[in-house]
Amino acid sequence: MVGLLVACESKQGEQVKKTEPVVEATKEEATPAAKEEAPAATDNAEEKKSEEELAKAIEESRKYGHIPIAGETTREAVLEKFGTWRAKMGEVEASQEVAEKFAAVKPGAEVTVIFGTWCSDCYNTLPVLWKHFDMVGGDLPFKVNYIALDERFTANGVDLTPYDVHSIPTIIVKRDDKEVGRFIEQNGNPPAEEVLALLNGSKTGILSTNPKIVKRYGLDQKK
Repeated sequence: MVGLLVACESKQGEQVKKTEPVVEATKEEATPAAKEEAPAATDNAEEKKSEEELAKAIEESRKYGHIPIAGETTREAVLEKFGTWRAKMGEVEASQEVAEKFAAVKPGAEVTVIFGTWCSDCYNTLPVLWKHFDMVGGDLPFKVNYIALDERFTANGVDLTPYDVHSIPTIIVKRDDKEVGRFIEQNGNPPAEEVLALLNGSKTGILSTNPKIVKRYGLDQKK
């Protein structure tokens, strides 16, 4: 998939590496100890360098013609704008059994999908989920909202503060205005099955195997 930034995280202070034909952009957080030892001028220089490298990576990605969607959007808008996403829909497969379980979910849940059209993890996750939704064969018993982020993790004026998003895709499931749980980035199991588990209540909380995400939400401290 050309023109995608493959690191789908929002962090500070990490260098950007470029591979061909995909552009990779990553940004690690400096540890408190490192910040104490390094003078402020060094921190500022590193931040400036990281910002410049991210800008170059984005510019390189845009050369391939991918201008990302940002803000509240729809699945239809993504598929209409990006032929690569349409092609992905034709490549992926879905389970009829899982689709039937989606159809049987208790009504009333709300799913918020926060993603980037430039993000490789999102590109590999959402089309499979959509294929399962299509196999339901009618209206879904839950509402699905989509918020697209640009490479700098902004969403064209949408306030992202309530969502506490640091990595994408982040798929949040709520019932009665309370969060049941969220699937973040990846966790070793098929994403559609994990979203289904949050919808039917068989799983709750943060579903991710990324150790940085686990640490961020304090899951590494829970027994």
